[in-house]
Amino acid sequence: MNQPELFDGQELKEQGMKQALDNANAHHEKWGDRALEYLKVFPENRFMVEDLRFWAYKHGLPEPPHERAWGGVISKANKLGIVRHDGYQQVKAPGSHQAIASVWVRI
Repeated sequence: MNQPELFDGQELKEQGMKQALDNANAHHEKWGDRALEYLKVFPENRFMVEDLRFWAYKHGLPEPPHERAWGGVISKANKLGIVRHDGYQQVKAPGSHQAIASVWVRI
């Protein structure tokens, strides 16, 4: 009996973020790099990604095909030491049904 290949949850998360970010970059040249630059000048030091997204779109960053592209941006910023995780909070957008999401602090 052949067992299906098992994937680590972290690996699947990384693959999903990469796919969403690659798709955003395919639709908008260097979207991920541009989004990272918006993060660097975002006026809030402690924030949720939804706040960063709305601000970045208002200030000229095009919306990616899927909001999941932001996961790759935040992950890269975290690895570069630009932000660090600072707990969890309820998402404000009504369509999120009060989901819980990460809070980030710019270092």
